[in-house]
Amino acid sequence: MGWLHIRGASKDYVVRELTQGWNNPESGASGSVLAHTLRGNVLYCVHEQINTKTHTVERFIGVHLLSVERGDWGYKRMDEGMHPYYYDCPVSYFHLAGVASTKRAQEWRNKVIEHAGNKASKKGAKVGDIIVFRQGTKYGSNPLTREKVEMVVKTKVYVRINGFNVRVMPKHIERIEHGA
Repeated sequence: MGWLHIRGASKDYVVRELTQGWNNPESGASGSVLAHTLRGNVLYCVHEQINTKTHTVERFIGVHLLSVERGDWGYKRMDEGMHPYYYDCPVSYFHLAGVASTKRAQEWRNKVIEHAGNKASKKGAKVGDIIVFRQGTKYGSNPLTREKVEMVVKTKVYVRINGFNVRVMPKHIERIEHGA
C-alpha cells in the first residue's frame, strides 16, 4: 500500500477523514473509530467494522502515517497485523480493541508494551517492582495487599489483576519495593 496525498489538505483535515465513520448500505458494512490519538505524525485508531448481512464485528488498531508533500497532507494506512515499526500506541487501546486477531498483531502489541516500559519514569515504579497497597484498597470486592508492577507508561503504573492490566492510583500506594 502506498501514500495518498490530498491536494490542498491540512493535517487536521486528514485526521478528520481518517477518524470519521462510514456506511455502505449495499454491502451491509459500516465502520467507526472508537478512539484515536495523534502522536507526532502517527495516528493510532481503534476501528470497529460491522457487517449486518454476515453478522460480524471486527475491531483492530489502525496505524496511519501522516506526511506533507509540497504543502499537501496525506496518509498511509496500516494496521497492527502489518506489524508497523511504530510503538507509541496507547496501551489502553488493547482492551478496547479486544484480542489481537493475528500472531503478527500480537507481536506488535508486545513491542508496544516493551516500548512503554522502556519509557518508564526513572523516579517511580519499574516493571518487576512490588506495589504495597494501603490498607482497605480493593479491586471490585477483592482486597489488594501486594502486586507486581507489570507495566509503567510515563508515570502511570499498572498491575495485572484477573488477566487485566489495571492502573494503580498513587493514593492507593503505601510503598514501592524496588528490585523485588
